Amino acid sequence: MNSPLPVLTRRSLLTGVGALGIGALLPVSGLAKRRPWSRLPAVKADQITPWSMEERYSYAGYAPVVEQVAAAITKSKRLAR
Repeated sequence: MNSPLPVLTRRSLLTGVGALGIGALLPVSGLAKRRPWSRLPAVKADQITPWSMEERYSYAGYAPVVEQVAAAITKSKRLAR
């Protein structure tokens, strides 16, 4: 996935931690060069989704973000550890 936006993995969503703690700083292309990133099961299974860091000021503003994350979780498959 070659998105210019930072990504959110299922694990980072569930733990509340950005992807390796640097997901908000690097685009996917930058993360792909980092060894720990490429070893993540969600990355290997291409179960990542773009994440927009722009500020939202209302529930209506967050609705599309939540819908995108919900769709990504719904499409994801359980991965072996």
